[in-house]
Amino acid sequence: GPPVGKEWSMEQAPQTGEECIAARSEESSFKLYSSWFCPYAQRTWAHLEELTEVGLQYQYVPIDPYASRPDGLDSKQALSIEQKAAKYPEFVRASPRGLVPAIDHGGVLVNDSTVCCEYLSEAVDRNPGFLKTDAMNENGKRQHTFVQATMMPPSAADRAKARLFWEHCSTQVIPWFYRALMYGSAEEQKSALQSMLKGIRAANDMMLKQSPSGFFFGEDQYTLADIALAPWWQRMQSVMKHYRGFEVPSTQEYARLHDWWSAVSNRPSWRRTMVDTNRLIANYREYADGSATSAVANIFVRKVPT
Repeated sequence: GPPVGKEWSMEQAPQTGEECIAARSEESSFKLYSSWFCPYAQRTWAHLEELTEVGLQYQYVPIDPYASRPDGLDSKQALSIEQKAAKYPEFVRASPRGLVPAIDHGGVLVNDSTVCCEYLSEAVDRNPGFLKTDAMNENGKRQHTFVQATMMPPSAADRAKARLFWEHCSTQVIPWFYRALMYGSAEEQKSALQSMLKGIRAANDMMLKQSPSGFFFGEDQYTLADIALAPWWQRMQSVMKHYRGFEVPSTQEYARLHDWWSAVSNRPSWRRTMVDTNRLIANYREYADGSATSAVANIFVRKVPT
């Protein structure tokens, strides 16, 4: 089974993304290759943080896939795959295209945020006898109850709905986030923001239909559907607000998602993946000035295959 981690009390547990990265630096056979600024990697990071609450231990291996700038500021100029392989050989073995996130689970190598999260749901969440809760029985003696917590909904129908929500966010919301940042003219930026809002309204409707009264997409169950959108929602409130003066309107057609974000952003496991807002804003400078050559910049804006 997976390695079991330290017992964290709420006082000892890391509270921020920066603290979390430092706390997860210990050598482990379960490695996450991640970049603190990457929303795709944050999906898998958030999933792993949820699992630490029931005993999982993993090592956070920081990856910087970009060239350094002479002024020391963050860059979005992608290193070549040869440069990445020279700098991070184990990471590139796990992710041959050199993209985060990637996982090395005792020699099982997985990459891509969707595949990583589904792998965790199947290989780790559902591992029988791994997750346990301690409780007192009626005689006052401690007993162990083994449970199977999962970030995937239990029924096939609900799993399909979670995957459809993930796919909707990945195709109808996220590409427009990068286009709104990178397009050069005010007219193009405005059009991209309108397209993003259209995708967000549809996401709001999907969540309202699936979970009218709950906190998360799966009512009270926090699932992969929630971490499909959360990293970009976080950046809409900081990066997009700073560079494009954009905020998701506080109107009824977005109300379900505003309630959802309130629940997600207060979840301890999610908060442990939230880095300093000013660092995040500064990191996105080269998206906002249109000079980024990252994989998402090439795919969504430059139409260059990666």
